[in-house]
Amino acid sequence: MNAFPGLTSNPGEMPMYWTITNDCADEYSMDLTLCYTNDELAQSNNVTESNLVIFKNTGGATWMNQGGIVDTDANCVTLSGVTSVSNWTLGDPTSGDPTAVSLRSLSAAGVSHDWSMIFLSMVTLAIASGLFLRRRLQFK
Repeated sequence: MNAFPGLTSNPGEMPMYWTITNDCADEYSMDLTLCYTNDELAQSNNVTESNLVIFKNTGGATWMNQGGIVDTDANCVTLSGVTSVSNWTLGDPTSGDPTAVSLRSLSAAGVSHDWSMIFLSMVTLAIASGLFLRRRLQFK
């Protein structure tokens, strides 16, 4: 499961998604069960637990409602007959279609360099190398 600290979900979204992969070339059909905690439910944006369904990422920012059965006692949603893997999330389709997450804020800062310390370190290294070579040549 992937969570996104610092990001907020859109209406109807849970604040996480799952990436499920398959190394098997054979055909398959599986039951997919995605579970969540009460804290994750509380962090969601306008989600009614009994309305939760599983959404599959079908490429880019497109998430398709796949359905599923909610077990509110176990905090899980199960979808039967899954035949392909992808990124998956939970959402409440009555509140909006998920996009997994959206960016709340972004900031960047430059790194300050103390060029005098870098220069002094380089000079010290050059002097030490010179002294080492000088001693080595003296003892040959």
